[in-house]
Amino acid sequence: MQKLKDVVIKSRLDTSVKIGFVRYIAAEKEDKMALLGKLAYDFFRAGELIGPLGEINHLDEWVQSVAVKLTPPIQKYSKKQVDLVMALILSEQSVRDSAYKDIWYRFTEIYRDEGGVM
Repeated sequence: MQKLKDVVIKSRLDTSVKIGFVRYIAAEKEDKMALLGKLAYDFFRAGELIGPLGEINHLDEWVQSVAVKLTPPIQKYSKKQVDLVMALILSEQSVRDSAYKDIWYRFTEIYRDEGGVM
């Protein structure tokens, strides 16, 4: 585990991502999902891509529009992997901006009922 931490610390990742990764590694099991969401949000710089909540009529189109802007790109991921990345990001966004809570709930309902949003 220490070797992995050393690699992350020496990497060219943003400091917030490095800190998030080290916290994720050291976290207790019950805290891991929340920390993973924060880590994904910071890693993909989602805060720069997701602005104030506008009208979202088609959640799948909104998810796709955010997903194509992520760097590094995730378009080559499977639909399930894109959904999981977006779930982490959207979960964290709903924590940071409560206006997104309904969108997060819609996302999880669609994912649960239809097997995915993408």
